This record gives sequence, C-alpha cells and structure tokens, in this order.
Amino acid sequence: MLQKLIIKIIKFFKGPKSQSHFSDLLTTQQFNSQFKPNRTTHDWLSSNHESVDAYINNPLCGFIPTNQLYEDLADGVIESFSHKKMLSIDKNLSILLIAGTQDPVGESGRGVEALYKFLGKYNKSVKLVLLPELRHEILNEIKKEQALSKISEFLNS
Repeated sequence: MLQKLIIKIIKFFKGPKSQSHFSDLLTTQQFNSQFKPNRTTHDWLSSNHESVDAYINNPLCGFIPTNQLYEDLADGVIESFSHKKMLSIDKNLSILLIAGTQDPVGESGRGVEALYKFLGKYNKSVKLVLLPELRHEILNEIKKEQALSKISEFLNS
C-alpha cells in the first residue's frame, strides 16, 4: 500500500505524534473539494448545515490526526479485511451496508459496491442500500428519514 509507505516515511522525519497534513490532504481536503462552492471545510459530511456547524464547533472533531493514527488506521483496515479474518465471520450473519451516493469516502457508492462484492465472497447475507443525494453522515442529513427507514426495515427483517 503506497499511502502506508508514505506515512511511514513522513513519520520517520516528522515523528508519530505530528499532524499528518499529507493524509489530511488526501482525505478531508479531497473529500470537501467535491462540494463547491464550499461553505466550510467539512461540507462533505452532510448537506445539513446545522449538523456540519455542530461538528466544526465541537473541539473533539475536525482536527488533523497524527501520522500514527493514520498508520494505525491503515494497519487495522488491512488486518480486518484479510482472508483469515473474513473466514472467521459467521457466513449467516446479516450485514447491512448503507451509504449515501454523494459520500466521497464511499466513492459516491462505487467503493461501497466494491465492499459489497468483496464481503459477498464470504457471506451471502449482505445487503447494500445506497441512498440518493446523501453524503457521509447519513443519520445527520436533512433526509435522514430515508436512512432510518432502511435501517429499521433491515432490523425488522
């Protein structure tokens, strides 16, 4: 994974506890660039301005993570989706993948569809729901009822 190698190099020179401006550029800044004109630095989260403003005003949110956090995140993703871990999942466990079609983290649905296909190799009880016009935080969106309805349907099935 190229990004992980770059993080290791940056971590070597800047240290594990320094902010990872490189990774922030590739994530948050890249995600937000898809929503122009930008009202804030985090418009990618939701079309609900109140929700985005609450996020920005929360001192526990919106900071630039450290190099170590990004490396740990990459390690966790690699391990979690390893063939060995996938084989340990109950093949009959019902899994709901739900995302907005305007979520840049899920590549506007393409990434979530790829995850659906990947998980389908190990589990036949995976359901995919893509919600039109919703962004990353589907439960904080203006049209969050769509998400709540689909989650409720899944839980009741």
